[in-house]
Amino acid sequence: MAERIALKIDSEYDWIEDRPNYDDIVATFGEIKAEASDSDYQGDSLYLIEKDGKYGIVTFGWGSCSGCDALQAANSQQDINDLQDDLESGIKWFDYDEEALDYLVQGGFKESFLRTSLVLEFANKVKAVLA
Repeated sequence: MAERIALKIDSEYDWIEDRPNYDDIVATFGEIKAEASDSDYQGDSLYLIEKDGKYGIVTFGWGSCSGCDALQAANSQQDINDLQDDLESGIKWFDYDEEALDYLVQGGFKESFLRTSLVLEFANKVKAVLA
């Protein structure tokens, strides 16, 4: 299990100070090596992380408001913990960097909801990092 992000909650007003972002959460799973995200008000993100000599690919969707984005909807430590658990459980781990690259090159996301151009952008970033 990943290290937990401890929230600072203003007890008088009951709101989160210094809300973490997705990079902060993903960094608890391992060192971020590459990242690609849509550049719109909603979309998807892909990360390559490394931990203990293994490589993982993290994917998730996000939105522009608390109705369509789990991080923006988080209002408590438990919400953040649940989001971390959900993202961590979805990591696809590989024993070697070549396996992660092969997964991308051979169409690992072919039948996913992800845009092809985003996957190709991510694959190119991963190739550059692992080359």
